[in-house]
Amino acid sequence: MKAREECWRFTAPSGRILGCRIYANDIDVEVRVFFDQDDALYSRRAFEIGTARAIANEWRTTVLESFRFVELDRDA
Repeated sequence: MKAREECWRFTAPSGRILGCRIYANDIDVEVRVFFDQDDALYSRRAFEIGTARAIANEWRTTVLESFRFVELDRDA
């Protein structure tokens, strides 16, 4: 699968970067959360990009509400 878009990035209290990207192929899309470009910590498949974006947004909200992470600009 190829990365289609970056959804969000946070700096953890440890200084590591927690990120979320949507990956796609011809059949489906996958949302992945990872630390420092490592293997996925969480992954969930969807059949269309709108659903994948909703999943990424739910996970972003969870990180914002549950942890002391600082959100980074997506363009940085």
